[in-house]
Amino acid sequence: MTQKVVEQSKVVAFTYSIADESGKVLEQSDLPIEYVHGSGNGQMFPQVEAAMVGKKNGDSVTVTLSPDEAFGQFDPDLSFTDEMENIADEYRFVGARPRFQNEKGETMELTVTKIEDGKI
Repeated sequence: MTQKVVEQSKVVAFTYSIADESGKVLEQSDLPIEYVHGSGNGQMFPQVEAAMVGKKNGDSVTVTLSPDEAFGQFDPDLSFTDEMENIADEYRFVGARPRFQNEKGETMELTVTKIEDGKI
C-alpha cells in the first residue's frame, strides 16, 4: 500500500511542539490538528506549509520562525494566570484554546501555555 503524501488540497493532521531559542517547549499539542494543505485561507504559517510538502505519515518536520513570522513578540500585558479550579476541566491542558467574554461582550481566545503549582 502506498503512503499518502502531503500535497495541494489534502487534509493534513499533525501534532506539534513550539519551543523558544533555548529549546524550552512553550506549547505542545499531542492531539492532532488538521488543515487543508494549500488552501490559502491562512490556517497555517506559509513556512510550515512549505516544509510539509511531500512528507508522509510518521515524518518529522522542524521549522524555525521569528516571532514576527509567527505570533509576534511576547507582551506580558496579554498574559493571564488563574487558579486551576477556576478553569473548566476541558481546558486544563497545555495547548487548550478557551474563549472568554469580557464585560463589554468582546470575545478573546486564550492559549494555555503553562500549568504549574495549581495555576494555569
